[in-house]
Amino acid sequence: MSRFLVAVLHCALRAPFTSQRDVFNQAIECSRALVEFYFYSQYDSYDEQTLELMSTALRNFHHFKDVFRQFRAGKRVTQEGKARRKELITERDDELKSMKFKTAAQHERQYKSWNEFINA
Repeated sequence: MSRFLVAVLHCALRAPFTSQRDVFNQAIECSRALVEFYFYSQYDSYDEQTLELMSTALRNFHHFKDVFRQFRAGKRVTQEGKARRKELITERDDELKSMKFKTAAQHERQYKSWNEFINA
């Protein structure tokens, strides 16, 4: 999978708006540096040159990694999301208990519909 990560990311981010170009390039560089470091770490033995390549890849990763921080959910957001999911599950269960279904298939369809809504 790691062999294709940078190529897939590059294709996914290939047509940025002018305002997005810098951010997209930083995301690609960060991913490329991480994959490079991973590949170098798979070597059976190391010399000064490969250790320097690993060190450079790791420095590049740390230099560009902040580009992903804006998309990271904080603890508060994660907790709020979990609480909302729990509320929706309770609401789903209460509604399914109160409804009268003629068949098990109807119940299953309604249950799947709720789950799609909750997961979205």
